[in-house]
Amino acid sequence: MFPGYQPSDALNRSRTNTAGYVDLESDITEKLLVSVAGRAERYSDFGNNVSGKLAARYSLLPDVAVRGAISNGFRAPSLQQRYFTNTSTQFVQGAPNQVLTVNNDNPIVRNGFTAGGVGQQGFGIGSLKQEKSKNYSLGLTARILKTGTITLDAYQIDIQDRIVLSSQFSRANPTVAAILGTLPVSQVQFFANAVNTRTRALMW
Repeated sequence: MFPGYQPSDALNRSRTNTAGYVDLESDITEKLLVSVAGRAERYSDFGNNVSGKLAARYSLLPDVAVRGAISNGFRAPSLQQRYFTNTSTQFVQGAPNQVLTVNNDNPIVRNGFTAGGVGQQGFGIGSLKQEKSKNYSLGLTARILKTGTITLDAYQIDIQDRIVLSSQFSRANPTVAAILGTLPVSQVQFFANAVNTRTRALMW
């Protein structure tokens, strides 16, 4: 049997977001082009944020130029990541398991665990935070024989507090069993700010 979405899983949640963006670009010299951009925004549930970008392009030769950029980014948790809940039947080595995906605001996720404690015990995970990123790029571009263009770009993206779906915590663990109590599920998972990532690439 697939419990799926149950009446108790239904929620009505919303968010408003107001943002402004400005982008300025100018030839500082005949060879140097500079671009500056900024974005300010306000989320009804995550407060204010300001992000920006600084980029430049310098002509080494009439048909050859180097370019680079540095910027930062911001991404609030989606409403699905924050509030999604369902129970699914998943087969592991042929055996059915009832897996609860519980939303981040649920006491199962948020409350701490105390051995022998009263009330709903939990994993002690904090509320979801925004993801923040820093981005760097450096490249070379050239025109060949008036008809073709070749580019070479390297970039790096660092993301802090990335939101991911946790591993499935099994009732076989006594602490997990105490947290799940009499719930008719054998495993539980949830979204959390669990990792920092770095992506590097070279493109041509």
